[in-house]
Amino acid sequence: SEIIWFASLFITLLFIAIETAPIFVKLISHRSPYDYVLHEHEHVFQMANLDKTSELANAVKAKVKHDTEVTAHKVKARIVEEKAVINKKLKERLEELGQHYDWDFNEL
Repeated sequence: SEIIWFASLFITLLFIAIETAPIFVKLISHRSPYDYVLHEHEHVFQMANLDKTSELANAVKAKVKHDTEVTAHKVKARIVEEKAVINKKLKERLEELGQHYDWDFNEL
């Protein structure tokens, strides 16, 4: 039974050594030309991704700015229209009452 235990331990350690050997070799070896090419490829991909992300972010910022300006313009136009309607109704109401005041309705 002791021999079976040692055989099992040996096979387990052999399996661990075989599975981890490529990692240890990679860690202790110098950088190869493949590593430089891989690093360059990863860098190109990272920069392309960053460029695309920046482009999309700028497009979103431009759209938000445009929408904000359009909304502000619409609100200002609506305020002017509502002021005109209010001034017209006020003028009509004052004329109905027969009161003739000399008000400047543009200052209201």
